[in-house]
Amino acid sequence: MKKKAIQLSLLIGILLLLLVCYLLLTAGGKDADEEPTPGGMTYSLCHVDQKTVSQIAYTLNGTEYSYRLKEDATGWLWQEDTTLPLDNLYFANMVTACSALTSTVRLTDVTPAQLMDYGLGESATRVRFADETYGTQAFRLGIRNSFNGMVYFANENDLTTVYMVPAATADAFLYTPYEMIQIPTLPTDITVSNLVSLTLTPPKQSELLPMTYRYYVGGKAEGERDVWYLSHGEGEEVLLDAALGKQLSTALSTIAFSSLISYRADEQAAFGLGDPWVMTLDYKVTQSFEDQTTGKVTYVDVDKSFTLYLGDVSDGGLCFATVADSPLTCTLMGTVFGELIRSAVPSKST
Repeated sequence: MKKKAIQLSLLIGILLLLLVCYLLLTAGGKDADEEPTPGGMTYSLCHVDQKTVSQIAYTLNGTEYSYRLKEDATGWLWQEDTTLPLDNLYFANMVTACSALTSTVRLTDVTPAQLMDYGLGESATRVRFADETYGTQAFRLGIRNSFNGMVYFANENDLTTVYMVPAATADAFLYTPYEMIQIPTLPTDITVSNLVSLTLTPPKQSELLPMTYRYYVGGKAEGERDVWYLSHGEGEEVLLDAALGKQLSTALSTIAFSSLISYRADEQAAFGLGDPWVMTLDYKVTQSFEDQTTGKVTYVDVDKSFTLYLGDVSDGGLCFATVADSPLTCTLMGTVFGELIRSAVPSKST
């Protein structure tokens, strides 16, 4: 008897668990009619063509963000601040999420009260696309269903019908423009062995001389190995301290921005970028060329160069920096750049 009682208790527990799962699945749609999907029926909800979409807008926490494609179709602009450089990857994810959106779950005859339960009322996330191929389309994204992890979806043209779509659809619209800023990328093809020279040109209002750091692979004088030499203006080259030179080589071969400090051009002067140091790095890259007739491969060293603008040095020893025509202020990885600038500025006597 005791064994049968235990088995009966287990069966009752399983039935209760199934009932709870059913209630979770149907939560918020008690009075709506959920249409079956015989034969795996799929409903087409949205089409966006990545080649012809020109405008994207969505709401986030009650604020609408609107974007338009650049005239040359190379990126996206935020309507409120077109100077802000935005990462195209985020917009590609938005378009991908809705390019051919479908659903296998449809709820019909949804009332305004049920619409609120689904998170599809006036405060819902709203998404709008302007597309030359498919025209203007507007949608609402609601809450996530706790049972299957999908989110509720409705077309603005028919709020009496609700669908369920993958959560990734909503996840693509969770970012403000400030979270989608594209930090400039710096060269990744620099190696220590192909370094040539680094020039630091002082601010225009400074009386300091330009500093040129030249790298000699194998050394400049007998008995030397790979070394850096420093010259001020047209002055004579002087051997750079070995430890400092090693720091410089490492920093240049792994050069990158560490963090974004400001995205406003009118704030750059506060970080010393109104009249900056100009840092120019010259290096070489070996490229291969194949003769289409003979198949012979020839290797040629190609000269390359890039320029950064350096401002003040932060409390942590990193330089504030930016690139040409950018409103951004970042910090540059590597404390060695701050050391070079500080070494050039005469210390104030007390």
